[in-house]
Amino acid sequence: MGHLDLATHFDMLMIRCVPILSTDDRERLWQTLSQYYTESHRHYHTLNHIVFLINEWQKYQSQLIDADMVALAIYYHDIIYEPLHKDNEHQSARFFADSFAHLLSPQQIQVVVSLIEMTAKHSLEPPQIDDKTEAVLYPSIQQFKSDASLFLDMDLAILGMPWGQYEAYAKAVRLEYIQIESAQYQQGRKQVLQHLLSKPYLYFTSSYRQSHEQQARQNISQELQLLASM
Repeated sequence: MGHLDLATHFDMLMIRCVPILSTDDRERLWQTLSQYYTESHRHYHTLNHIVFLINEWQKYQSQLIDADMVALAIYYHDIIYEPLHKDNEHQSARFFADSFAHLLSPQQIQVVVSLIEMTAKHSLEPPQIDDKTEAVLYPSIQQFKSDASLFLDMDLAILGMPWGQYEAYAKAVRLEYIQIESAQYQQGRKQVLQHLLSKPYLYFTSSYRQSHEQQARQNISQELQLLASM
């Protein structure tokens, strides 16, 4: 899937989720999205990242309870991205909520906002999920967490790709922090990677554990070795 196909996929998603939107309105939403993800300081958090995640989403679409809400979370989870800011996820969630305030139900917005906010800590503890949200979109909080687990695993799927793809990701992330001098970046990056390795599992779902866990740990260990040799 390329950027052109992504635009088509987004358009079809909008037709399903917000059928009242005109063609021009859908195009405006896409252009806004596109402008943010093509900002010059982005090297990893680009439209290519969204293409990658939508490809993952398509693989697991049939397992998702509300696939369209998860797709919306994918499109908007990194719309605000300033590498040195600590609140990108929160700002992205707010951006989504503001953009769709009169287009989706409050419950739908709450679900997408919660999914986006969960990418900050990659934790399954949803922020501010209330009983109404559960009742309207998910029969139980467990079912919400089922979708959230797959969504969060998709976001970290890059860690478990073949080394060449992982290496390209690591280099792209470094470019996003280019204003930080090497020693400081290496120290920070090591902490992030060591924290990941210290977890019992990197992935929440058995599917991703089987397909990605071993490769992800090898990749992270290899990057740590490279950082140590610099």
